[in-house]
Amino acid sequence: MAEPEEIRTALVKQIVSPVLWEDCLRAAAGAGATEFWSSARARSWPAWRGRTDRSWPVRSFAEWADFAA
Repeated sequence: MAEPEEIRTALVKQIVSPVLWEDCLRAAAGAGATEFWSSARARSWPAWRGRTDRSWPVRSFAEWADFAA
């Protein structure tokens, strides 16, 4: 288990570090991902994908009914 100071340091690093979302998406596509799924109600995920590569399909799951589609 991590020591309290290690935990504090890790949390601060997560807050102040940039999110490399575009790099992650491109790496996933390069590794063979053919569809991206979003389980959040926010509409920002498709927007991020749209700024990276609009050809990537995105499925959003905001309601239980979405999982049956």
